[in-house]
Amino acid sequence: MKGDFWLVRNEHQRERLIEAIRNQRIGDFGFQAQLSTGQRTPQQNKAIYKYFTLLADDLNARGLDMKKVLKESVTIEWNKDMVKKYLWSPIQKAVIGEASTTRLDRKQVSEVYEVLANHLATKFDVIIDFPHDDPPPMEPR
Repeated sequence: MKGDFWLVRNEHQRERLIEAIRNQRIGDFGFQAQLSTGQRTPQQNKAIYKYFTLLADDLNARGLDMKKVLKESVTIEWNKDMVKKYLWSPIQKAVIGEASTTRLDRKQVSEVYEVLANHLATKFDVIIDFPHDDPPPMEPR
């Protein structure tokens, strides 16, 4: 693929890229653009796992074991690994289409967290903020 690569780290660079796109000749076949937010940070990775632990502790303290949250035939208390396997990962797979948390970028972490947090708040009144070490970047709505 022939073309320019742009790394945008500030407002000025973003404006220059937007101008370049405006000036780009569309041609017979159009042109291709790709946005990438970069892989999640090590701090964000720690925050994900901290969130799993906080959520597991809160669900257990409320008496919301796996039987109440997922399946009526099982009584098992939560831990961070179960939060990941039974709550985070299925939502991640459905929302992002990716099974591995190691392949998430920063925006995707936010997207998965928002879906899970909204579900738990609506259905069980469980509200756990994403850990403050490195909160997921929220997209403007």
